[in-house]
Amino acid sequence: RTGVLAAAAAVFANHDVSLCSVMQEGTHDRGAVDLIFVTHTASEQNIRAALEEIAAQEDMLLADPTVIRVED
Repeated sequence: RTGVLAAAAAVFANHDVSLCSVMQEGTHDRGAVDLIFVTHTASEQNIRAALEEIAAQEDMLLADPTVIRVED
């Protein structure tokens, strides 16, 4: 649905998580798209809190979010 990407970005911002890049894969034709967020360095606590809030929103996710930690 329209506005999901903006809503998710706002949640990350509200939890002091800065987005480095966002990719949207797939087409609306299949009923869903994959959103891939790459963040700047952020606390694990803030990331988890943002994902919990996103998961709690209606019509936002069809599956649980996945986190892949990348360390320099």
